[in-house]
Amino acid sequence: MEIQAEGTICPHCKVPIRGQSRGRRVQGTRDIEKALKGERFRCRDSILKMFPCDKCGRGEHEAANYRHSTEQDVKQLLLDSEVTHDPKAALALAKVILEKERPN
Repeated sequence: MEIQAEGTICPHCKVPIRGQSRGRRVQGTRDIEKALKGERFRCRDSILKMFPCDKCGRGEHEAANYRHSTEQDVKQLLLDSEVTHDPKAALALAKVILEKERPN
């Protein structure tokens, strides 16, 4: 019986099997996820400050004040971790990452 491991990804943790590496992008995204979990970006209800929160009483206008700085911080994390070297691409990617964090 031969095991086909080339190109295989673990179904649980999505990590490549048998010495394959996804490179620096993995570390960059982990840094971003870790940074976004911190209280600097989130309110006490674990919602990003750039989104409205009914429990905190943060409305759309107040949340908009956080949007630019949060996008710029995530953009800088992407550039520092060398996920991308293009600032425009980093900003676009930062917006996508932050949009995925939007509460339902």
